[in-house]
Amino acid sequence: MTPRVKICGITTPDLALSAAKAGADMIGLVHFAPSPRHLPLEAMALISEATPEGITRVALTVDADDATLAAIVEAAPDIIQLHGRETPDRARAIADRHGIAVLKAIGVAGAADVARAGAYGCDILFDAKPPKDATRPGGLGTAFDWSLLPQDGNFMLSGGLTPTTVAAAVTATRPNAVDVSSGVETDGAKDPAKMAAFVRAVRTAGITVERIDPESPIATAALSRYYGELAARFEGGFDVTLSRDPDRAALAPPHGAFLVATRDGAPIGCVALKGGDTPEVKRLWVAPEARGLGLATRLMAALEAEAAALGLTHLRLDTNNALPEAAALYARLGWREIERFNTDPYAHRFFEKRLTAAHNQPA
Repeated sequence: MTPRVKICGITTPDLALSAAKAGADMIGLVHFAPSPRHLPLEAMALISEATPEGITRVALTVDADDATLAAIVEAAPDIIQLHGRETPDRARAIADRHGIAVLKAIGVAGAADVARAGAYGCDILFDAKPPKDATRPGGLGTAFDWSLLPQDGNFMLSGGLTPTTVAAAVTATRPNAVDVSSGVETDGAKDPAKMAAFVRAVRTAGITVERIDPESPIATAALSRYYGELAARFEGGFDVTLSRDPDRAALAPPHGAFLVATRDGAPIGCVALKGGDTPEVKRLWVAPEARGLGLATRLMAALEAEAAALGLTHLRLDTNNALPEAAALYARLGWREIERFNTDPYAHRFFEKRLTAAHNQPA
């Protein structure tokens, strides 16, 4: 499962919109005066109101009393994040009194810190334990020993995460969510480009692309999803028996290749190389849940490298008018549109690309 992404320390409505555009699932709104990201309640309410539908709003506070919590709830968050010394009893009382979901942050320096999480009975965020002289309990950009964390991944991970470190963190700990604040800032301000890079790194973490047997169950599963999508998108449907679908043996070395992208063991993309007198790229597909991550470009680059390794100097492919995004991708990747070169009834546009020496270089 791909972790949800929370971008904390949002301070303006425009930044809330930028976080949503970047693909964040949650935003964090801080109400704690010592924090440089502190929001007065009026500002929190304005940002909460401006946040696009579907984005979870998390209000962070530290050891707040009930009157303060009641005022925070009036600002319309979806979740209260408790980032202080709140006990399990206090966390339960807050949830019951204010009728709101609670996320408890726990600072981690050793195994005992992780062990006490079970007593809370609510969602947990693990962060680095701050130094004793720290003026605030989080948002310090400090990492901790991930090996201390439970194996079930039933937690949100925070602490020192950045666009360049979060993929390794996700792979190592497999959390159900990740949280970032200073890691997506430039000179103390939220950076929309870094927010987008962070989300992208989370979404692509754990995706592998490898050559497999085209007769394998995972290849069959990928092609089944691909054919199903074509049937839904093509006018009149899609019948694989009417297409120029190559024999799967032609998609294996020494003549061809079948590449699959997987995440958590499930196929989320594929592409094939059919060798012969007219080498062709076939069956490029990316699952809807994996689109927008650059996976199609990654698959095409990997396939072109496979073709070059087989000594091929040029490739051809075709596509259907119902797939304009595919034609746009090929043009962007340097493919040249050419005349029809086959009789496939589902093919409307045809492309060719000559491979260069660069395709023989290691990835």
